[in-house]
Amino acid sequence: ASAYATLSFSMVSDKLSSGLENPFKESCGALKEAQNPDGGWSYIRGFPSNEKTTYYALKALRLCYFRDVSIENGLNWMKERLPTLTLMVKEEKEIYSPYIYALLTLSEFDMLSEEEKKEHIELIKSIKLSNGKWGNFLGPQPFDTALAVKALMALGVSSDDPDIEEAKSW
Repeated sequence: ASAYATLSFSMVSDKLSSGLENPFKESCGALKEAQNPDGGWSYIRGFPSNEKTTYYALKALRLCYFRDVSIENGLNWMKERLPTLTLMVKEEKEIYSPYIYALLTLSEFDMLSEEEKKEHIELIKSIKLSNGKWGNFLGPQPFDTALAVKALMALGVSSDDPDIEEAKSW
């Protein structure tokens, strides 16, 4: 019986929703207008684009639009930034938050191949400190560890993975 109810509703749903306006239309438009010419977003209009702001702007725009040139431009900006950010992580051997936000974005928008995911998983795991956490010259850092775990899971690593389990014991 529920299939018939769904079918009946689908036959009139376009008529029921006509005249309804997207309550986020103005916010979505303002967000699109705040995009920098390079495709990214910044905290303050006119400042250089950054990965964290672009990550959250793209997540919001995905709720506004199915496909939009502003989303494509933002994703292209992130894709272009990833090699430089990856190199920084390799050289410094520590978590760099812009790298993580670029990875999260490209992963959530399904723009990483399985091979790329594997490479980034290996990189993140390779810079783990000897105590099973992530950090820097000051030692383990909760924020770095949380970002590493979030990125690993976004890349498809199970929460039961030994590295994630060890990090969760913080």
